[in-house]
Amino acid sequence: MSLPHATIEAPSRPAASGLAASARFPLAFLGALALGQLGNLALIGSIWRNNNFGDTDDATRLVQVRNLMAGQGWFDMSEYRLDPPAGVFSHWSRIVDIPLVALTKAFGLFLSPDMAERAMRIAFPLLLTAALYWLVVRLGGALMQRASPLHMLGAGVASTPFYGQFVPGRIDHHAPQIVVLAAMALTIVLSFRKPAFAALAAACAALALAISLEGLPLIAVMGAAPLVAWIANGAHDDRARLGWFALGLAIALPAFYALTIAPARWLLTFVDALSFGYLCLALVGAAGFGALSLAPARTQRLRLGFAAALAVALAMVLVLGFPHLLHGPFGDVAPALRVKWLQTVTEVQPLWVAFADRPVTVLAAIVMPLAGLAGAARALAAAQPGAERAGWMVVVACLVVGLALSAAMNRTLYLLSPFAIPGVVFLALDLQRRAQKYPAAGDVAVFTLTLLCCAPPAVTAFAGALGGIFPAAPPTAAQTAAMQRGGSPQNCFSPSAWRALDALPPGLVFADVDLGPSALVYTRHAVLAAPYHRDGRGMLAVFAGMEASPAAAETILRDNHVAYVVACRAAPVETHGDLQAALAAGTAPHWLRKLALSAGALDVYAMAPGDIAKH
Repeated sequence: MSLPHATIEAPSRPAASGLAASARFPLAFLGALALGQLGNLALIGSIWRNNNFGDTDDATRLVQVRNLMAGQGWFDMSEYRLDPPAGVFSHWSRIVDIPLVALTKAFGLFLSPDMAERAMRIAFPLLLTAALYWLVVRLGGALMQRASPLHMLGAGVASTPFYGQFVPGRIDHHAPQIVVLAAMALTIVLSFRKPAFAALAAACAALALAISLEGLPLIAVMGAAPLVAWIANGAHDDRARLGWFALGLAIALPAFYALTIAPARWLLTFVDALSFGYLCLALVGAAGFGALSLAPARTQRLRLGFAAALAVALAMVLVLGFPHLLHGPFGDVAPALRVKWLQTVTEVQPLWVAFADRPVTVLAAIVMPLAGLAGAARALAAAQPGAERAGWMVVVACLVVGLALSAAMNRTLYLLSPFAIPGVVFLALDLQRRAQKYPAAGDVAVFTLTLLCCAPPAVTAFAGALGGIFPAAPPTAAQTAAMQRGGSPQNCFSPSAWRALDALPPGLVFADVDLGPSALVYTRHAVLAAPYHRDGRGMLAVFAGMEASPAAAETILRDNHVAYVVACRAAPVETHGDLQAALAAGTAPHWLRKLALSAGALDVYAMAPGDIAKH
């Protein structure tokens, strides 16, 4: 039997007055931002002093921003220094580049170009963190009107750093995607009180799709909420909500489509980015929503029939018009590349595969979504019918779908923090209510629960204790040997390791695919491959060259017009007899000339003059 809604939702002590709360909140908000960055001070210092990158995607994003600022066309998403001469056309969006360029130019008014970039890389995640905090507080208020904003703010502060997408230096599209999904969740929840908010929710859906397709399943779940409410009730507000969502999507998505995609590519369909197929499906859905909002469907059976007809129409458009989209965002990846690279990429691995390699990390990452789902389900069971129950249904559905999808691709977990935090806060408030005879004990219980569910150090420690049951595999002999040769693999990604190489005449660099972004961001050189699925030709060439015998590798490298070979001494080598093993052992073939450079953990070789016939 569920407890009465009001007693679960509200704190046991009287809420502060609206005036007092409004006076305290701005200071609390600024304090929360400062507190959230305390654990990042060392990282901020590292970026400011050394220009380090924590992720290859951030390095490549900065290269894209530099190209745009240097005059590359708005619609030209090619990176011409990656697998030249044609380059690689990126599936990323220009939308994220807009604030990055604006911040860089603003800081450039009083800083050097290099320092302006570093300042931008620190400021951008901080601004996104502020946006996420605000949205989480508003979402909690929309779901639990009597809950204190400070509870939501505290849980937000505790949780966001753990997911790593808002840390200083993170300028890729993941954090913007999370913020836009949080905005869509807020506006969808608000639309159950004021239907016009559904138009804003649709605009958020369009923006999220224009940024990346990563959030597509959650967008679909939230986008279906107006339809489900209309089927269930069919009231005037339900019809209005459908109409507003249809109008917002029909206006916003074509606008973002035209903003980000060149007219010459408008009729092309790609599985990994917003393209013609996705646009057609969304517009058919919007037209269907608009028609349903006007349909004289007075009975639930009739409404269900109309909704089923729309689902059949969408399925026919997908299957008959764009069946390739059914293969998923990596449907165009060559089978050989799937085996050699995609299956090893951490963020796209199934959850159980990631758990086998990193049990503590996975346990820590899944604690908050599970706790949030438990709290949201309890809130849903106790919610009053109407807007309150509908809002919690959206949250529960997003968490269920997100957790289910994480079983196939674990990176879905980091999208769930805005949806999990309200459920965690609900559990905390329920715990506080149960301890209302002992207020001090209730406060301690709330703090402990929030900390265990959200805070990075506590979650990691808790998961570490559980992880003792599932110990990680010990380092392999190859990993141990690599550490002895070059220390930490991170030494190969530092700016100092690439500085000497940048002084050489520009040429094409052959290196491990994960080193490609470092070569692009720290040097003027081109690089044969980087870890992006659209660079399949370049990556397969690198894998073939690394795994070939030195004699066969020479043919591959000369055919690709390679000028320099870069090897990371700290990279583990599991094989023998190929080029990679020879470089790791320091026995480079005769057609490579080792350069006497001060390059840290990197060994740099120049291709010897001549052609294969001379050898």
